[in-house]
Amino acid sequence: MNPSAKLYKTLEQKFQNQFELDVGEGNFVLLTVISDIFQGQSRAERLRHIEPLIEQADLQSGIVELYTQEEADNEGITVSNERTPLSWQDAIEMFSSGQKTTTRRPDHPIKRVVFYSYKGGVGRTTALIQTAFQLARAGKRVAVVDMDVEAPALHTLLPPVDTPLQEGLIDYLWERQTCLLNEQHPAKIHLSGSDQGKRTGIVYPCTNERNLFVIPAGQIGQRYLQRLSVLSTAQLFHADDPWHQFEQELWDQFQPDIMLIDARTGLNEWGGLSLLQLADEAFITLYPSEQNTEGVSFVQKLLKELNGIEAKLILSPVPEGIIGRELVERIKPFLGVKKHGDKDQLIQIPYHPNIAGNDTFPIETALPYYAGIANTLLEVSGVEKTETLVGQSDRLALVKSLSFPEPDAASILDVDFDTLFQKTGDFERCLDDAVWVIRGRKGTGKSTLYKLFTQHRENAEKRSHGRLDNIEVLSAHGNKDTFRPTADIFAQIQKKLHKGQTDWLSFWRAYAVLRIYRSCPQFSEILKKEKLDPLLSRLKYTFKDTQDTIWALKHTNKLTEFAVDSNLNASCRDALSYFNQYLQTKNQKIWLFYDDLDQDIQEDSHWQQEALGGLMRLVYDTNNQDLYQIRFKIFLREDIWQTLVFTNKSHFGEARTLTLQWKKTDFFRLAYRLAMSGSSTFKTLSNRILPLAEKDLDEADEETLRQALALLWGLTEKKKNAYIAQWVYTRLTDASGNTYPRSLTILLQKARAVELKANQTNAPTDRLLRWSALTKGLTAASEERCNAIKNEYAGLTEFFNCIGEISSLFMSDDLEILWKKTVKGESNQSFDSFVKKLENIGLIEKKKNNSKFDYAVANLYIDGFGIKRKQGQRK
Repeated sequence: MNPSAKLYKTLEQKFQNQFELDVGEGNFVLLTVISDIFQGQSRAERLRHIEPLIEQADLQSGIVELYTQEEADNEGITVSNERTPLSWQDAIEMFSSGQKTTTRRPDHPIKRVVFYSYKGGVGRTTALIQTAFQLARAGKRVAVVDMDVEAPALHTLLPPVDTPLQEGLIDYLWERQTCLLNEQHPAKIHLSGSDQGKRTGIVYPCTNERNLFVIPAGQIGQRYLQRLSVLSTAQLFHADDPWHQFEQELWDQFQPDIMLIDARTGLNEWGGLSLLQLADEAFITLYPSEQNTEGVSFVQKLLKELNGIEAKLILSPVPEGIIGRELVERIKPFLGVKKHGDKDQLIQIPYHPNIAGNDTFPIETALPYYAGIANTLLEVSGVEKTETLVGQSDRLALVKSLSFPEPDAASILDVDFDTLFQKTGDFERCLDDAVWVIRGRKGTGKSTLYKLFTQHRENAEKRSHGRLDNIEVLSAHGNKDTFRPTADIFAQIQKKLHKGQTDWLSFWRAYAVLRIYRSCPQFSEILKKEKLDPLLSRLKYTFKDTQDTIWALKHTNKLTEFAVDSNLNASCRDALSYFNQYLQTKNQKIWLFYDDLDQDIQEDSHWQQEALGGLMRLVYDTNNQDLYQIRFKIFLREDIWQTLVFTNKSHFGEARTLTLQWKKTDFFRLAYRLAMSGSSTFKTLSNRILPLAEKDLDEADEETLRQALALLWGLTEKKKNAYIAQWVYTRLTDASGNTYPRSLTILLQKARAVELKANQTNAPTDRLLRWSALTKGLTAASEERCNAIKNEYAGLTEFFNCIGEISSLFMSDDLEILWKKTVKGESNQSFDSFVKKLENIGLIEKKKNNSKFDYAVANLYIDGFGIKRKQGQRK
């Protein structure tokens, strides 16, 4: 405690409200005390009550006047420690004297919250606007006021739509302070509305949110500057002062719950006015560097000592990764924050390109970053109970607002890719040069990854954190291009290769050359330079139009010629070597992506193994030739990979292949994205319970994710005390441990539809989707998955049609009987091979240490195939 405050506190205890204290330069005390304890005492005796107190506070006696009450009344002397600072200088003097601010409280209940920054360019106004939208969506009526009067911006970020801005707060205050207003001369500048063009309104509603109102500073121009220069901040807070007229009229006409004030930067007059006179609460925004800390700490200390306000600190923008973490940890001691722990002492806003380059609000993808500010103002401490929030909301309207877009590869271009794409724990390994084959069951996201890298480069770069630098990704085969051989054309190619006694390795080498030629303009110059003119002339003649989207017979013939003609194929081999050499000099790489091979290379054909094996040999041979600048990534269905036999497959071990699987946390993150992406109302409510921004979501653990999903489907099933999220994940996982994103979407879509038809009288108060809706959603998801594997394995159609004859738990003999009835006569496959195939599909799993049953049907397929659930198998 500083000496002045120490003396002030002592005097307050001994002479409550009977003294006036000031401390000047050199720590000299200027003090007046009125007290009847001085009755009948000489000045020396009176000083004995005071001087020890001054000495104990390490101050020097200056002018000390001591009166009895009668003496003070006779001389007209009064004392008062009630004082409001009108400037930073006033604040410093009061702080030095140990005085407190006595802010005049208006009659209205509006909470005044000031957003301040010591330096500009740190996202203060953005934080205010994003917070305003969160509060408005939480049901609060919010007024945002631009008091950054020397550089106003609110009206440009939240512009009026119907009429252009004419006047604002400065015009209103100017009129009330300088004009003679009476019945003959009424005010022309009002808060709202117009009267036959004779009056101007300065408040307008935000077009995106009916509970949000904007009070701009004014329209920049000569008139604005003149009025601003005339205004006296010292006269804004007197009896019947202009500012309190403004506040009272604001309350009478709009009844806002909260007023968010955008304060002027730095230690200037208007910034001091906002913080020292108006703030009920304050947020100080700063970049996490030491040059900001001195001024911020000074302001923070003044507010605490004078007004008793604990200003909250917002670090913005915080760089990503280790750099940002180090900056935050380094700055904490300078701000009086413990270096480790006390996570909630600082609100951190990470750098986000959508924030940095955006001028349209709200920025939906960044709203969760600001939820901590809104929750503080909503007096939410920790994780607010879901039941309380649902009870305060229109539950049916919330359910209706939910929308679950399908995140499959076919429709992902039609929705917000950035919002819906969820990378799994395998994502980082996809970026490794060493990974050549990306495997997975159909529906686990292989094609979505292919689309991410080949069609959404910006999104891929953002998620790759620099690992795609100097790498160009080409679609060597896949649905990005219509100009490609399809199933019937590949069948023709097989015949031509067989007739020409050429292997598939030669074909894939030629096909890679063709793809590079069509995608990389510099490739032609390399062929010309290395005198590969026969190859270049044929490429130019047949494949000259890179915009050609129709694959014709001439393309098939020419590409096959490249493979069959030994000289041309040797030129293709040389072309790849020279191109690799060129890329090496430029420190660049090319990644060739292959997708849709399971549908374009005829499944179960006698040549499928040869075709896919030839592609694998190309990948292996290219690596052996040290062509490290040209890398391959082949997306292949898991069951096809398992049965694939080719030379050197043993070299495609764990280091070279990646199996895509949705782990539990990946699955929960996707569920959260699906729920949040379709409803801003749900998103706002969810953020009040547990806000998760993009960065937080990808780092959240299982427990956090379960809590975050509680609003959607609850935390536990009360009768069993089991986690709902765990139940959903388990029921949508097959016997091979594969979980399917599309199945989750189907479940949620169906559960929502069921919930909308359900009796809302008996609706649960702690979740939107009740247990019965989820179980019906599971049935719909099961039916969709069963139809998917029916289509995928057409040769097992009869078996799938009869599978309901066995129960969910069964013996090997039961399955063999069904196999003989439906499959044996139609296939050369043995029963053991058949069982192995069902296990690879993920339909059944072998029961270990179970004497009663040999196998179990995966829960995912029980309802869809109409299989009777055996007692003892968990539902």
